[in-house]
Order: sequence, then structure tokens, then C-alpha cells
Amino acid sequence: MKKLMFMLLLAGSIQAMYAQKFSPNTPLFEELTDVKKKMDKFNLYLNMQGSFDAHFQNGFQEGDFNMHQLRIEAKGNINNWLSYRYRQRLNRSNDGNNMIDNLPTSIDWAGIGIKLNDKFNLFAGKQSANYGGFEFDLNFNVVDTKNFSYNFGVIGTVMSNKFVEFSNSQYVGQDYYNVCGTEDPYPYYNLQRIEKGKSLGNFYMWRYAGITTDGNWLVYDKDGDIIQAAQATDEDRAIVGNGMPKFTMSTSHNFRYRNFDLALFFRGAFGYDIFNIHDFYYGTRNFNGNVLKKAYGKNFDISPNAAPVVCDYFLERGDYFKLDMLTLGYTLRIPQCRFLDRVRVYGTVKNVFTITKFSGVDPANYQVNGLEPGAQGSRSYYPSTRQFIAGIQVDF
Repeated sequence: MKKLMFMLLLAGSIQAMYAQKFSPNTPLFEELTDVKKKMDKFNLYLNMQGSFDAHFQNGFQEGDFNMHQLRIEAKGNINNWLSYRYRQRLNRSNDGNNMIDNLPTSIDWAGIGIKLNDKFNLFAGKQSANYGGFEFDLNFNVVDTKNFSYNFGVIGTVMSNKFVEFSNSQYVGQDYYNVCGTEDPYPYYNLQRIEKGKSLGNFYMWRYAGITTDGNWLVYDKDGDIIQAAQATDEDRAIVGNGMPKFTMSTSHNFRYRNFDLALFFRGAFGYDIFNIHDFYYGTRNFNGNVLKKAYGKNFDISPNAAPVVCDYFLERGDYFKLDMLTLGYTLRIPQCRFLDRVRVYGTVKNVFTITKFSGVDPANYQVNGLEPGAQGSRSYYPSTRQFIAGIQVDF
């Protein structure tokens, strides 16, 4: 018992001694080794993530160690205006063929940062993703005075992709799969195809060629001849668009005038297609139920006896730009109050407006990531709403 109490007292003394000696802003490595950091021009990191997996079936069978991630990273500040960052995964493929930047897929980050002054910052290079591309982040402090300030930031991403392989050492797959199927009352059609060596998000369907005098669908066959849709085969389908945006961006703008503040947040996506699934189901007179106005307008010449056809007639540009959030506030300082510093009253509006030529629902509601970007086979829909929020922020 005395030995245990002595060890506890000794541990407490050591903890108190190091708590007084160590600085909270100094890395533990520097404190323990007394090797001080001399510069910030070059920093090298090795990040590892592994596990020991134990397999049980009626008792322990076997165990193995697995290295899930092994990354090397170098970054630093060359001077007060130029920096860099490079990170690569050592256990990922180095194939970079047909990527927009031709860099290996194992490279997460490869870019430089430029700070020209306090009002301008730029970082450009490869982004951390499974897609090849570039991402930039710009921030500007335009005006900063006693009574008025304005700053804004812009983030943008340019992307490209390619599906590499369905097969590996343990599984052998085919060269393509048709995905994103439709449902009742028009089932068994697929909107997209995932194909080896091709981009994800390719819409693979018939090409619209018009309608007959009696309102039946016409499409092009594989040779470019016009045929009735009822005669078309899978071989007549073709890639007619892609549902992954080539460019996405967001921008924020912050204003302050005396005690008033205003914040605006915009976002958008450009260079991609969306299959208007709700027009496909509800846009013709063939549907047995409530239909859209288009059924008796734009699509009136389509026969009510002709079921809709999965073709690029329903494919539209999905580009949009929207004011996603607006916040207006007023701050009241209370110097005469001992326990309160200030009180801020604010109001926020979400989903303010959207600029788009897409004729369907809010294009921002369509998923543009994953294996089926820009495509939706289900006719269900949860409408986007405009929200109004009021609040009070109290600082003590």
C-alpha cells in the first residue's frame, strides 16, 4: 500500500512539473527532445492507418494486419507570400491516364498558395478526390474601415472522371452495367450506363427524332435512320449527355455598415445534364392520374396511348445559380450593462431564388455525385422549401 501511494505521489509530482514546464503552444516533440523547429519552409509527414483484423468462427481462426492508408505529405511556407502542399498515398494506384490533369490518382494534393497581400489569397492545384480536377479558393478583403467593411470569397472546382475497372484480383466483372432503372408504371428502363474506360454519369438512351402524325415516338437507330421507338433495340442506344457537373462553385459576400451586417451565400453547378424524371412520368397524357400542365401544352401532340420513351427528349441542361442563404442582422452594444457585451438580432432566408433553364423541379435537389449523377429513376419528390428564420444572439 505504501509503495502504491509513493508511485501515485511521484506521478502527480512529475505531472505538475511538466505542466509547469511545457508550453501549450509548443509541440510535445520539441519539449521532450529539446529540438527546436528552426524554419517553416519544409515539413515532412508520414500518416499511417492500420488495423489488426481477427476472424472468429467457433473460436479464433486467424488474424492479420492491414495497412489501410499510408500517406506522405510535404508542405511549408517558402516565404511570407508563397506556400506549397503535396500529399500522396503510397498504397494507391499511380495510373493517371485520361484524367484531366494527367496526374496519378494516388496524389491527393499538389498545389501552391499565393498571398499577394492581406486582401488577396489564392490556392490552386489538384483536389483530394477520386476524380481528376482542380480547385481554387479566393478570398478578398475589399473594404475595411471603421464604419464599413466588405469581403467575399469564391470556391470553384473543375472535375473530370473515368471509371477504370470492374474487375480485380478476386472479382471479374463485365465491361459495363446499365444503372438507374425506372419504376411503375413505366418500369425496366435504365437511364445511364457505367462502362469501363468511360466517364461516370453517361446517359445511355435513344435519340429523339420526333413524333408521327398520330403521336407515336420516333428515334434514331444506330445507323442514323429514323425508326419508330417500338422497333428500337438496345443497340440503337447511344451516349447523349452526362450528369456530372464540369464546374461547381460557391461564393459568399459579407457586408457591415455601422451596426448592420448582411451575409449572402450563392452556389451553382454548370456543364451537366439532368433527366427530367417528373416530365417522363407526369408530362404526357398517358399517365393515369394527375399530370403536369405540359401534358396539355408542350406535349399535347404526343398520343395518350403512347407510353413515354427513355430518350434525350427528356434530357435538359441542369446548370443553375442560386442565392442559397441571406442573413441580415443588427448588433446593439450595451456598455452600461455589466453582464452583457452585446445583443444581435438577425433574420435569415434560405433558398431565396434559383436561376436556371431547367424546366423541372429545383435542379439543386438532384444528386450530382456518386455512381449515378444527374439521374433519378424514382418519381417520388420532396419539394424544396423557402425557410424564414429569426433569432437573437446574446454575448456575455
